[in-house]
Amino acid sequence: MGKQFKKWSWYTLGFGWKEVDIKNLYYLPHRLRREYTGEWVNDKKSGRGTMYFKNEDRYDGYWLNDLPHGEGRMIYHNGDIYEGQWSLGKKSGYGVLTK
Repeated sequence: MGKQFKKWSWYTLGFGWKEVDIKNLYYLPHRLRREYTGEWVNDKKSGRGTMYFKNEDRYDGYWLNDLPHGEGRMIYHNGDIYEGQWSLGKKSGYGVLTK
């Protein structure tokens, strides 16, 4: 894996400057790869965030204690998209899978 950054930094998304915890950004040759960007509580993913998985899946939504929980969307590497409710890391309640 690339070099891990350990300090707070500033970057822009075109909407102005945002402060971001970049402890989970890695420098890989010719690109930066984010693993998780979002809110933390007691060193656990909690609140709104986006996780990029090594298999190229991506989850955008709410987290509780490091697990998807509440409303969220999983975009799978094969192009399928599940958008709906999650409970402690599992699909739960209403949701729609688009292939």
